[in-house]
Amino acid sequence: MAEFFRVVLKRYRLAAVICAAFAGLCGFFASQAVPALYPVEAVVMVVEPIAVHRLANPFAPVPSSPHELADVPELLRSRERLVALVKRTGLIDQWDEGRPWLLRLKDQVSEGVRGPVDEKDRLEALVGLLEKRLWVTIEGNKVKIACEWTSSPLALALVQNTMATLMQLRMEREGKTLQDAAEVLDAQYQAVLTEMNERARRMEATLVIPGGWARVEGDRDQLVRDQARAAELLIAAEEKHITAEVFRTSNALRFTVVKPPASPREAGGAGRISRAVVGSLASILAGLVCAAMLGLASGRLLSSAQVTESLGLEVLTSVRLGTRGPWQASRTGLALAACLAIATGAAVGFTKGDLVLSLFPPLAFVGAWLVWTRPLKWPLLALLLVGVTIDDPTDRPYFSLWRSPLYPLGKIFFSNVALFTGFEIAILALTCVMIIRRIWPRDGLDPLSGQAPRPMQVALLVSACTIGVLVGTGLLRGGIFREALWQFRHLLMLPFVAMLLLFALDLPKDLPKLLWVLMGGSLVKALLGTYFMYAIAFPSGAFPPHTTGHNDTMIFVTAVVTALTLFWEKPTRRHLWLLVLWLPLIALALKLNDRRIAYVDIVMTLGLIFVLSPMHEMKRKLVRATIAMLPVLLLYTAVGWNQPNRKIFGPVQKMKSIVAPVENSEEESSNVERDIENFNLMKSWEQNMFLGQGFGHAFTEYLPSNDFRQSAFGHIGHNSILWLLWIGGIVGFTCVLGYLAVGLFFLGRTLRLTFGWRERVGLLVSAGIIVTYLMQAFGDMGTQSVMFDFFVGSALAITGRLATKANAWREVLPSV
Repeated sequence: MAEFFRVVLKRYRLAAVICAAFAGLCGFFASQAVPALYPVEAVVMVVEPIAVHRLANPFAPVPSSPHELADVPELLRSRERLVALVKRTGLIDQWDEGRPWLLRLKDQVSEGVRGPVDEKDRLEALVGLLEKRLWVTIEGNKVKIACEWTSSPLALALVQNTMATLMQLRMEREGKTLQDAAEVLDAQYQAVLTEMNERARRMEATLVIPGGWARVEGDRDQLVRDQARAAELLIAAEEKHITAEVFRTSNALRFTVVKPPASPREAGGAGRISRAVVGSLASILAGLVCAAMLGLASGRLLSSAQVTESLGLEVLTSVRLGTRGPWQASRTGLALAACLAIATGAAVGFTKGDLVLSLFPPLAFVGAWLVWTRPLKWPLLALLLVGVTIDDPTDRPYFSLWRSPLYPLGKIFFSNVALFTGFEIAILALTCVMIIRRIWPRDGLDPLSGQAPRPMQVALLVSACTIGVLVGTGLLRGGIFREALWQFRHLLMLPFVAMLLLFALDLPKDLPKLLWVLMGGSLVKALLGTYFMYAIAFPSGAFPPHTTGHNDTMIFVTAVVTALTLFWEKPTRRHLWLLVLWLPLIALALKLNDRRIAYVDIVMTLGLIFVLSPMHEMKRKLVRATIAMLPVLLLYTAVGWNQPNRKIFGPVQKMKSIVAPVENSEEESSNVERDIENFNLMKSWEQNMFLGQGFGHAFTEYLPSNDFRQSAFGHIGHNSILWLLWIGGIVGFTCVLGYLAVGLFFLGRTLRLTFGWRERVGLLVSAGIIVTYLMQAFGDMGTQSVMFDFFVGSALAITGRLATKANAWREVLPSV
């Protein structure tokens, strides 16, 4: 690499210097277009003064602050309040305050061409800026108000005004309502009093007339009723007045400023020196990448060391050919270099010298170049390795008590970037590369021949198209796209992952790499989970019910099945050592993660592998040992069935908690809740059994269930099989998951035609992955994780590639 950079820098040194200088220039102008923002932050704790409410009215319910606080961010950042905030702080009159000279110059040019900017347009622009620079967040019973503005006094004023609005929010909403209600009751009371006085005068005038007592008999009864009504109105009005006064008094007592806003002395972000250093580093890196890119694009790099190594002759001198400088490169290379310089400069300027984001453009160019010029399997395997090792923040890893070193990377890949997560963007980008390489294939890069049989490719394509149709039909029937996006995103991602793996991997040559990548996640997850429990949770007195996420069950089950299958098919010393060293750690991780369904997955998978495997030496020994131990196992199960307090019978109790849980236990409650939800799913499915409802809808809660909130209020069912049957009906369900049936069909045929132990291990592990996926889908939202997409896609790739190699689609199977 040193020799490579020496040669490219010698040949393209002028291009590197121009690129670095251009990147620095772009960074300077970009930084001048970004104003310096002064951050101000305040934290207000909201505690309801219960004593005030109890003294005023012991029987009235005390208002709930958490319920009210949920709406505070939306109310404080509503358009009406932002407009009022702009007018109160006088932002329109201070438009140029802290505005960079480059933007002021642009404003002057714009005013000279189009005339002065209308005040209404400036108001709209300031409201839009406030939406981006004013944040209100809720953390428990605390309200955090933060703002960034181009002037320190203005930023302070914006936060102080927002705090004042927060403290008057209840009075504007509920206090005013109570006062208005009290005034209405006062008006009704006065109206009744007026009517009573008028009736009394009329009665007094009538009594002096002979026979007047008989005439006022009805008025007397009405006067008694009016007196009772007036008393009720007076009491109700006094109660409303007291309640309104309590709200006024308690509103001043319920707010405690934990962190008062302070005027910042310096703007946020890195200082000028730090920005200059980061900009220089990014510019130098852009120049190096530019030289390397131009050298690789030229295809004419030949160093003295390469000549000496190839010919065995020392290079005595060199001959200069052509002109020096950047013009030796092609126009495409120069255009890429210009884009690199502009992107690097923009990143340095607009991110205010952030080191990671500033270095991202040149590193992204390097990554894109490597992806384009290298086999697709390497970035795909790297993405798989990242997927099976990092933490999924949406799955509440480590019971939200600890964040591992991999948590920040998990936020990048599992969190939404616009409408897609980081993983989905990566998969879509690699899919675009795959499509381009299919249209314009490059020799020697990817194994274009020997891919999956046509029925499997068609099944994957039909699945993706069916999901698109179900999304369209669901939205046409009134579905919500935001909910539909979370429903179908992982189902749609799986066919893309499978097609990528089928295109990129050369199986069985790449089979060890793929299996080790899939198993590598189990080692990382097991070590992190064990460290969390014994170094963080237990010493602090916490006993969390699990370590990593629910979806990591697939990683642990696949690791156990792979290790056992390797020894099952090839009982060598190396595989025995793998069992001895690997399984205890994975067993501890399974115990600490404490997912009952993991043990069911392992038993079902190993049972299927036992049935599918041909009769070899290990299978004969296991059959004999099982027959010999069967009485002991039955006796052990019978004795331990009712012994919940003895650890020696732990496996029996774990099995009992699944098939026959103890009454009033957590396991029994969980099973009952799942049964209720399954009933609701089946009743909802009966509404449209063949075509389904489509994505974007929620199933009906015919019977109340505590799990209804966990299932996103009916939008995602825990039982993904029944849920997908309700979404797509019989037709949609078959088309979406049809590739699983096709994959198992080819797996069974290929297993009969394969005689290498490595290929058999890959096929048996693939069968275990598909069974685990179906078990997880039936047990607990198995279709809602990128983890299952990677594993099931890998299983389909192994099956499809090996089926093509064995010609399983056309070959006549040997007789049994």
